[in-house]
Amino acid sequence: MFGHLADLSDEQPDGFLDVLGDVRIAGRINDLDVARSAGPDAAVDAGDPSADSLVPLLKIGVSRDGSEQVRDARLLFAGNAVLRDFSILPRLAEDAITQEIWEGTHPIIAGHALKALRRERSREAFLSMLPDASANLLSERLGMYDESEAVSVCEHAYDSLKDALMLSRESVPV
Repeated sequence: MFGHLADLSDEQPDGFLDVLGDVRIAGRINDLDVARSAGPDAAVDAGDPSADSLVPLLKIGVSRDGSEQVRDARLLFAGNAVLRDFSILPRLAEDAITQEIWEGTHPIIAGHALKALRRERSREAFLSMLPDASANLLSERLGMYDESEAVSVCEHAYDSLKDALMLSRESVPV
């Protein structure tokens, strides 16, 4: 059928395999020197200051993106995506929602991420992974946000990181 996931992504419409992009993002964390040796867990174990903010940001972003992708897939397959007899998508939809709340709702996790980003060492380590324009914009937003905007600020941080990693994708073979 398909030899590689990269071949599959070339044959699909734009945006169809954004979840594949999220998986690649998690793998590319190493490319941006976040996980200094063996992956994101090594960064946490080694006490890397960026890991304090990355872990909760990835929990928010990846779970959000997963739910959106399952929803888009269900719309694509219409009635066949509703009945369990024909599709795994109903189970994936339940799992995606469960994933979003399992380790804490987005506001709770956003609180953890923003607490880490308030620490200068963690904030500088995280902002160093972003292009200057994105880092400056996010830095300004981190300086003046209302608590009611916590999830929005974290989603902005995650999206900025995702964009930076996707830009680096062009220089890294898949």
